[in-house]
Amino acid sequence: MIDYENKIFTDIYNAVIASYPNAFISAVEVLNEPTFPAVFVNFEDSAPTPRYVNSSRSEPFRDMVVDVNVYSNLQSGRKAQAKAIMAIIDAEMAAMGFVQSAMNPLDLTNSRNKLVTRLFARYTASVDADGVFYSRR
Repeated sequence: MIDYENKIFTDIYNAVIASYPNAFISAVEVLNEPTFPAVFVNFEDSAPTPRYVNSSRSEPFRDMVVDVNVYSNLQSGRKAQAKAIMAIIDAEMAAMGFVQSAMNPLDLTNSRNKLVTRLFARYTASVDADGVFYSRR
């Protein structure tokens, strides 16, 4: 099975920490209150690319879907901070060969804390066994 989850997470982690050394970054959503700003990288889907599946029992390509959530709770400028962090992540994902298929703020109406801004982005790509990423839609 082709698996580059750790590489993707590490690249995002290093890019964000370089500009926001106190950011909380995780591949697992936490139930307790994280420190802010917070970034959650969720690997939503990873499956063999259907058009390349054959009887060879090899896996030449995998399609990947990665969701990213950025949270900020600054008293002033939280939306700008979330967008700045998302821009760092977007540049890193694009450099790896991912295409952003969605990006929007999500309402936190169910949250106990209304002073948190959340941005959501979804990225898609295909990756081969050698770790070369290919943009897809």
